[in-house]
Amino acid sequence: MLIRMGFWVLLVTLAGCKSEEPPSDKEWQNHVSQYAHIYCDLRSTCDNDFDDEFGDQEQCRKEVLINENKGRELRVENDCEFKAKESRECLDTLTVMSCQEWLDGDLDAACGRNLWSCD
Repeated sequence: MLIRMGFWVLLVTLAGCKSEEPPSDKEWQNHVSQYAHIYCDLRSTCDNDFDDEFGDQEQCRKEVLINENKGRELRVENDCEFKAKESRECLDTLTVMSCQEWLDGDLDAACGRNLWSCD
């Protein structure tokens, strides 16, 4: 019983020391998760090489998450801030994007650099 109580005291103490994630981190995680799903759905529909490149939706999502998070790290290191409002616009546009629009490069116009504000 004493060990269990000591564990809870330690847990509560550590929880008090934990700093909360800034809202932008939560907004980013929400964005990148949704983006990976929508992007991979679009790619699997519009890209004939999808299966050769990714194999399946799950692998595509993993790779998108890795790549997008690496890109985020570089932007944060360069004092860039993620813009949540533009994120919503990006995801909304991507959701209704046709294959022809995707092939024409409209993805970058909707979800490219306009998601970040850099000084």
